[in-house]
Amino acid sequence: MIRFEDGTPVPEKMLPYMQPFEVKRINAVLEKIIKCLYNYHFNSIYDCEMLVEEADISHKDIELTISQPSGKVGFNQEFLYRFKELSTGQFAWWLVFFRCRAFTLHASST
Repeated sequence: MIRFEDGTPVPEKMLPYMQPFEVKRINAVLEKIIKCLYNYHFNSIYDCEMLVEEADISHKDIELTISQPSGKVGFNQEFLYRFKELSTGQFAWWLVFFRCRAFTLHASST
């Protein structure tokens, strides 16, 4: 059974409108976004390995990203992000899209 993020089942009449997606493709896009943001902030290429966390981002991290973003894109803040350097060459990135879908990524220099 397919469920919404809050755990309620998706009604059968909505199933034909749902679009499948490949996690691998989504993760590849997220990695490219991080590399571009790194280049924007640090003016250098970030050659790194990334791990996209499959677990949901915590509400605390979502609220921090919304209230104290490192950057935002769009007229209505459709995309907000925050990053933190954990140690030299290691970063955590939090991405929030339309205030409803969020991801956490960890990146380490290779």
